Amino acid sequence: MLVAALLVASALVCGGLVTAGARRDPAAAAAGIPALAGGAGLAFVAFARWASSPLTPAAGQEVAVIVSIAGLCGAILAAGLLAPGAGPGPAGTEERAQRRRRERRR
Repeated sequence: MLVAALLVASALVCGGLVTAGARRDPAAAAAGIPALAGGAGLAFVAFARWASSPLTPAAGQEVAVIVSIAGLCGAILAAGLLAPGAGPGPAGTEERAQRRRRERRR
């Protein structure tokens, strides 16, 4: 059971790394963060279930929840900071389109 759970966790982590590495847009690359956190959380839960004592069977699951929440927060922050229009410059696509039209007329 432990080996199967760790294989799935490593597949999630690898999928998150491939997603983050294959995308050129930083906001799209941030989509791999939840998969990375999910794989890490699953590994924590699998190890906790394998190494738990009868007194504390839920040990390690708290860490998995914290890792999952941290991964989700990281993805939300990255999507918010890297989204088009979030940085300096024209805020929306309409302003960019107007600026391009002005540059073409010159």
